[in-house]
Amino acid sequence: MVTAVGNLAGEGGRLILMPCAPMARQRALLLFSAIAGAVLAVAIVCGLLGAWGVAPLSLLPIAGVGMGIRTSYLRTQVREIVSIDGGMVAIDKHRQRIDERFEFQRGWAQVVLEQPLLPAPDLSHLFIRSHGRQVEIGAFLEDQERLDVAERLRKLMGPTRSFESCVGG
Repeated sequence: MVTAVGNLAGEGGRLILMPCAPMARQRALLLFSAIAGAVLAVAIVCGLLGAWGVAPLSLLPIAGVGMGIRTSYLRTQVREIVSIDGGMVAIDKHRQRIDERFEFQRGWAQVVLEQPLLPAPDLSHLFIRSHGRQVEIGAFLEDQERLDVAERLRKLMGPTRSFESCVGG
């Protein structure tokens, strides 16, 4: 999901990039509780019927489901903000307990969209480069969203440099 926010002068603004469906912590816990509860209920019934070996083995799928839900949750807790203000381009990456900031001079920064050699879905990469440094942005976006972000950023960093031209696109 891409949100564009401009300033009143039209000379800069921000693009906020986030996954389309961030999972709330409460929903992740509710999902895990429901699955774990069902597995434990089956294990208890099996134990009451005399198959006590099922109970310890039921912990393996619960642990696997828990790790999967945790990984999915952490992948949705990402936000990247590309700020363009005056002569600077700043990229703020916010992940679970990790905040990074990268800055480039606007006049030298390039927007590079690398396409894969083989036609395959979601394999392109979007970078902002300058002076031998590069930062990938929007790795969690779909290819079409990455293409749209690249076009918006090129308009912002190009000779016209108008944020209004990229908000409607």
